[in-house]
Amino acid sequence: MTRTSQIRTQRLRVIVPMLAALVAGCQSGSGPTAPGRDIRLSGIWSGTAADNEAGEGTVEWVVTDTATGIAGSFTNTFANPAFSATGELAGVVSGAGATVFLLPSAPLVCSPTFSVTGTIYVTLAIGADRITGSYSTFTCVGGRAGTLVLSRQ
Repeated sequence: MTRTSQIRTQRLRVIVPMLAALVAGCQSGSGPTAPGRDIRLSGIWSGTAADNEAGEGTVEWVVTDTATGIAGSFTNTFANPAFSATGELAGVVSGAGATVFLLPSAPLVCSPTFSVTGTIYVTLAIGADRITGSYSTFTCVGGRAGTLVLSRQ
């Protein structure tokens, strides 16, 4: 395992429990507690994204259920490679929804002295074999947003 992989794994071990606590604190008393373990997402999910800047693209997630939520990897591919990304994902499942963060492998370098992580914030509605959601992220020139539809493979 490379040093970069070790650092990313350590970040995920910190981020996922924090996300679980955040989501659990935001829930009302009448709903399920986070993380919702009645829904299993382990497996490969693929589909499409509609991005407000990049247009239509393809998405693939490889997901593993964990004790505190989900973890895995992602690939987003668009016609303009500048919008494509790969990296790790981490999130919390709560009932029939989830909050997921996509952590790109490489930061967005805006200038020699400024870069942003490019982390993508995703909210999901989960069905038996279909996930729909919306996402947003900050870029060097502002924000990007879009929607996605994924199916279990």
